[in-house]
Amino acid sequence: MALSDEVVSARDLDEERLVRPLPISVPALHNYYVACSEGTRERPKIRAFIDWLLSRSGQPDQ
Repeated sequence: MALSDEVVSARDLDEERLVRPLPISVPALHNYYVACSEGTRERPKIRAFIDWLLSRSGQPDQ
């Protein structure tokens, strides 16, 4: 048994590699951050990675 973030485990749950034993969830109080060197955020590969992370999280760009 493990505790996991839904974003991290969603694919495994969808593909039934993991099973949710209880029908409950608890809101996470943690935040996630992307750290990069100044001026690199708009590089195409980094921007694409950040956009992908945000699309998976359902959160707007901040």
